[in-house]
Amino acid sequence: MNTHLHTAEFVVDIATGHFSGRATTVGHKFLGIPYGADTGGENRFRAPQPVTAWTGVRECISLPFKTPQTPRAIRPVNA
Repeated sequence: MNTHLHTAEFVVDIATGHFSGRATTVGHKFLGIPYGADTGGENRFRAPQPVTAWTGVRECISLPFKTPQTPRAIRPVNA
């Protein structure tokens, strides 16, 4: 893994591409790094698939969107 400082961002090179994070006072943050392929569409109900390589620098500076859930949809296991 190669790393280099790029202005206020920190860029890391891995086998699937390059991604950037943010420098903080305690280290570097990388948020929302893709570890596998999208689980929708043809991948729905299939075993996890590897992430597809990308070109350029993928920004990993914020968390991805969360799936919306209503309070009614969340029930205790013993209910």
